[in-house]
Amino acid sequence: MKDTEKPNYYAVLTADVRYNPNLSNFCKLIFAEITALSNKEGYCWATNGWFAKQYEVSEMTVIRAINRLTQHGYIQREIRGVNTNNSKRILRIVATKLIIPHNKIVSILPNKNDTHNTMKISN
Repeated sequence: MKDTEKPNYYAVLTADVRYNPNLSNFCKLIFAEITALSNKEGYCWATNGWFAKQYEVSEMTVIRAINRLTQHGYIQREIRGVNTNNSKRILRIVATKLIIPHNKIVSILPNKNDTHNTMKISN
């Protein structure tokens, strides 16, 4: 991706990241950016330098944010081609827990009184 190019994908900021008091706002922003960049390829390929240019911060600030997200288990780092001159880091979002409130009853049966229901229930 060119340095001047900005992705036009939506970002996701999950509640567990959003409300984590141990993460700075910049960490949360980087997490959201990683989710946006992951929409295209399934992983984030952006370098620390790319993040630094986009948000006008130092690469060290980006490194600290990514390390923090990794420590908390929100992202995983993977290095491809370690023994080559063309190594590449990718970042992946770690799946978060899906919590269904115990007071919510989810019905999988069709409602026979629903006028939009096209299913027929036979006895």
